[in-house]
Amino acid sequence: MNNPYLPPSSNLSAAGSLPSDGGVSQRSLDTMARTKTWVMLAGVLFLIMAGLTLLTALVSKAPPGAAGAGFKVGQLFGSAIGVLLYVIPGLKLVRYAKHIGQLLQSRRSHDLELALNEHRGFWKFVGIVTIVLLSLMVLGILAGIAMAGSRH
Repeated sequence: MNNPYLPPSSNLSAAGSLPSDGGVSQRSLDTMARTKTWVMLAGVLFLIMAGLTLLTALVSKAPPGAAGAGFKVGQLFGSAIGVLLYVIPGLKLVRYAKHIGQLLQSRRSHDLELALNEHRGFWKFVGIVTIVLLSLMVLGILAGIAMAGSRH
């Protein structure tokens, strides 16, 4: 029976929201476990896309003549950039999934921090690439406007 003279108390660890031993809560572990498969799938798909990009560049034929050689060099350079744009986030996601697996085994906050650091690195890379691509698009639009204006 409740004693009206005792201060109020609550059992937060029973709700699964806070760990009692300084580790990671069960709710967090369950969420990370449900996330791991999708993170690994996305990471592997990025790596497959990198491989397909590289394969496409290697098997495609350049037009004949000197211009064809320059075309092929440009294509390989562009493909190398494309491969990096797939490999870097793919590796970040695969490492994120790996750290989630370690977290599920250890239940330690240190492994959660490692996982979240890879997650942060993935989004940092995506953010930087997005800023660069948007900047190039704006420059392209401005160049197109300038070229169209110079024709009149």
